[in-house]
Amino acid sequence: TLATEYPTKGRGGKGMKTANVAEKNGPLAGLLTVKGDEDLMIITDTGVMIRTNVANISQTGRSTMGVKVMRLDQDAKIVTFTTVAAAEKEEVGTEIETEGEA
Repeated sequence: TLATEYPTKGRGGKGMKTANVAEKNGPLAGLLTVKGDEDLMIITDTGVMIRTNVANISQTGRSTMGVKVMRLDQDAKIVTFTTVAAAEKEEVGTEIETEGEA
């Protein structure tokens, strides 16, 4: 959700709803501010780790159910997540030429 969807409130403001949290989708793991050119890394308590580019995650409006970025095993929980510099893309199908006999 774009930061511009969160209007500035005065001292007496009651806050702003960010997500529709329900039993179906589970609790909100957390929030990060991103630029869009970095990768998101998520680690679970069972040792599973994924890394995906932030640009590949669908954007939703404020106060929605959100998007599922990672499927968790039955009792697994997310222990941490962070942004990291985007991984450099490898060229597929390139061969390295070497001298000598094979």
